[in-house]
Amino acid sequence: WLQRFTRRFGDCGDASGLVDWAYLEYRRLDELIARAGRIKIPYGLYNTVRDVDSARVSVLLPQSVYPETQRQLSNSLDGFLLRGYLDMSEATALNYAVYVGVFDVVNDFDTIQLDVDLVTGGNVEFEAIIPGLRLGGSYQFVRSNFEFNADVGGTPVRFGDEEPAHNIGGYAEYRRDGMVIAAEYHRSRAERDVPSSDSIGFAVPGDANSLREEKYYGAVSYQLTPWLGLGAYYSVFYSAYRDRDGSERGLGFLAHERDLTLSARFDITNYLYVKLEGHAIDGGAGVVLQQFGRQAGVVSPETLGDVEENWSLFFLRSGVSF
Repeated sequence: WLQRFTRRFGDCGDASGLVDWAYLEYRRLDELIARAGRIKIPYGLYNTVRDVDSARVSVLLPQSVYPETQRQLSNSLDGFLLRGYLDMSEATALNYAVYVGVFDVVNDFDTIQLDVDLVTGGNVEFEAIIPGLRLGGSYQFVRSNFEFNADVGGTPVRFGDEEPAHNIGGYAEYRRDGMVIAAEYHRSRAERDVPSSDSIGFAVPGDANSLREEKYYGAVSYQLTPWLGLGAYYSVFYSAYRDRDGSERGLGFLAHERDLTLSARFDITNYLYVKLEGHAIDGGAGVVLQQFGRQAGVVSPETLGDVEENWSLFFLRSGVSF
């Protein structure tokens, strides 16, 4: 199996294309499937199907959990995966997956050089006794080396360290008669060695030596007619769950990002569809991720200049599915 993928999302992506996944699979029984190669990472509800635009109403998945600017760090790995499907009764079943490998990172950031030498984790999903309901949880450990290299306020700043990170979360989805209700909650934790403010010549806000992200969303969509689907979600991201308002780190609105999204999908034919989507966004934590990687502790509203607290985003998208 193989898929080549090309995208351009603002400054992110590679228009020349890359191998998104390519693997060999051995399937003896549904209870045990083995894969080796470049493999989609089973994390959360939709990570393995995030690129299947035709399967949902929204243009973007909730960006707190599935940020497009961080796709390269969560989409696939080079390594091994074991997964299976276990029937527990007539009305319940269990899906499981465990994996280990490395990321082939394409560094989109000018200030961050990131190399990942280990990714391992697992996902467990329970199909409950209620038809259409599934519940699950994911865990992931990532060991990486990062190097920060930037000019901050006229001062060259360079430092680097090994950064072990832990990602954990849970999710639920319910589908019935054209309606989909979904929710996810995730946390990420990592430690890093950021130098003191005296050694780099400018003030480093508190908690710069740790990463404590919190991200969650609630979403609903409904197929109103055979040609019209409507959807909405509310997505929240905090760069530190111990400092949600950013006061301890001097970040203010750059410590959070709250996104209210409304979507509409029009199926013009059996093969052609068009989507409209609007986002009303409060905060700039996602901008921090894009500009400084995951170094939210070493920025402030002043260093990012004209970033606005409240902003909007609109999409018009068409697609063909056959």
